Amino acid sequence: MKSLAKRTSAVRFLLRFCVYNTLCFSFAGVAQSQSAPDFTIVVLPDTQYYSESYPNILNSQMQWIVANASGLNVQAVLGVGDIVNNGSSSTEWATADAAYKMLDSAHIPYFAAIGNHDYDNNHPPGRTSAA
Repeated sequence: MKSLAKRTSAVRFLLRFCVYNTLCFSFAGVAQSQSAPDFTIVVLPDTQYYSESYPNILNSQMQWIVANASGLNVQAVLGVGDIVNNGSSSTEWATADAAYKMLDSAHIPYFAAIGNHDYDNNHPPGRTSAA
């Protein structure tokens, strides 16, 4: 009788061990396959001097982003301010606009924040600023 009880206990242990390991390894594989792919967010800080005096550098940056967007899985471009050096310069804004249009054409989303250079010396009626 004891040998039957020992065998039953051993079978139960073996069954639990197999079920536990099967479940653990099955779920571990599922978790890995559901992980999100790597992606890139490009940051463009302080491009004001490029818009003012070196548009070829700004254009090269945008061309690089467009050329590498697929391979790097670029999800967005963040301009962190100071897009132009003189906020009242229509020439600088036109230069920056032409560069950002490369991203538009490639359907790459971007978010361009304004910095102090973008609005300083450009005071439309009703605009105020504070530090």
